[in-house]
Amino acid sequence: MQGKGKKLGKEERARRFTKWFWTILCIPVGIFLVLLVLTASGAFGRLPSFEELENPKSNLATEIYADDGRLLGSFFIQNRSYVDYEELSPALVAALVATEDARFYGHSGIDFISLARVAVKTLAFGNRSQGGGSTITQQLAKNLFPRDTTVYRNPLVRGGRMVVTMPTASRRRPRPSSTRSLPS
Repeated sequence: MQGKGKKLGKEERARRFTKWFWTILCIPVGIFLVLLVLTASGAFGRLPSFEELENPKSNLATEIYADDGRLLGSFFIQNRSYVDYEELSPALVAALVATEDARFYGHSGIDFISLARVAVKTLAFGNRSQGGGSTITQQLAKNLFPRDTTVYRNPLVRGGRMVVTMPTASRRRPRPSSTRSLPS
């Protein structure tokens, strides 16, 4: 009788192990698939098309030239001009990589080590001045395809922003009103 009880115990443990194994394996895959579908459907905002990715719009300065080819002036929001990579000094490229993304040549565009560092220091220690975990590639994508910061049309993005800003807003204290009168 006792041998049969041990056998059932082993079968029960094997069944539990199998159940937990597949649960632990399937939940992350399921979450990933749900996030993938939500991203593709535009739940987190609009994704750029392949045309936009291949031919990004750049805010170049408008330059005005005189008849003799002399530059008279330029109009711009962001003073940008095209420069070929070969025209850049190797020291400039090395300085950019050293200051902005030390592991630039060792990752595929997302530096998971930096993201983990920022997450731990921000979430666990509440240190928001730790600097970003973004790479040069992520900064380029952010500059080429900026988010519309004035209006969040998507309810998921708007709701997520509201949840993030609510704790901050609750800590703010109202400013005392000024009793000084303005000169007329």
